[in-house]
Amino acid sequence: MEKTFKLNYLRIAPRKVRLVADLVKGKTVPEALAILKVVKKRAAKPITKLIHSGKISFALEHRVPEESLVISNLTVNEGPRLKRYLPRAYGRASLILKRSSHITLTLSALPGYKPLTDKEIEGLIKKKEREQKHHEKTQVKQKEEKPKSGIIIPKIFRRKTFES
Repeated sequence: MEKTFKLNYLRIAPRKVRLVADLVKGKTVPEALAILKVVKKRAAKPITKLIHSGKISFALEHRVPEESLVISNLTVNEGPRLKRYLPRAYGRASLILKRSSHITLTLSALPGYKPLTDKEIEGLIKKKEREQKHHEKTQVKQKEEKPKSGIIIPKIFRRKTFES
């Protein structure tokens, strides 16, 4: 039993995304998420989101627990390129290609898994709702936070004038 999930038009070059994708290919979902948590690459976050959403979708549709899900295939293809120009000497212009990626994730279930019960599925749905609320709260807090204007910054070089 397999299911495919896609992430299109990711504005990171495919060469950079493939470095992260190769780390998690063939691993179980919990293993892959643990690996991606410690990877310090920009591509780790969108791949984590894709795996997480695929995991929940697959679990709800086929009643498969996340421990028995395996990333059977993770392909990174090139998307469209944005063409930009940089002015150079003598009136010339050089081309800059801003590349994008299409990521295709295929999840499959290990044979002999125990199907989820209705209670466990309800728990998954509630967990997903809690994570969304938490995400919304953190976004609101970030918008509300303003830099404090009452901060006193000490001056390193002070000029004093002496009146005589």
